[in-house]
Amino acid sequence: QAHITFVWITYTAGFSRKDEATQHAAAREILSKLHAHGIKVAAYMCPVSIFWQSFFQETPQAVRWVVLDPKGVPYRYSGGHDALRFIGDLRNPEWVKYQQQQIGSIIDAGFDAIFLDNVGNPSWASDETTKAFLTDVRNYIHNEKHSNIPLFTNLGLSPDRAELNRFMNFTFDEKWHEPG
Repeated sequence: QAHITFVWITYTAGFSRKDEATQHAAAREILSKLHAHGIKVAAYMCPVSIFWQSFFQETPQAVRWVVLDPKGVPYRYSGGHDALRFIGDLRNPEWVKYQQQQIGSIIDAGFDAIFLDNVGNPSWASDETTKAFLTDVRNYIHNEKHSNIPLFTNLGLSPDRAELNRFMNFTFDEKWHEPG
């Protein structure tokens, strides 16, 4: 009745697979209901977020997947204000592989697009790091999953970061405030 044609729902936010299993099941159920009404659905994922209390229990080797600042201190989410989340290192091949598995799960579930949130923060991921990560993701999607699922993100429109948007099918600009 509201003529909604496209939504995004949270698929993975950075908890362990075990802790997110219920969310994945709920997302697939919602996806099925929305598809029944002709509504396209994007899966939200934050490919840098590690909720350490959940994640490290299931995947202890992930302590090596955290990006460190120049002094060797782990970056925390929300500019260091979030005590529950670390930032995954987009340069770490094991972390990238983990994110590719998450993306593969999204594709296998039948989502119509993927929203990659927070991939381009220059504090923890240089332009080169972000480009390499997005190239790896696209290669995985096209060459291993044989999919053309569209990607979008909030890399921003500022001139110094806008070039990164070429890796996306479309962009979302939240002006670095909460959407809505």
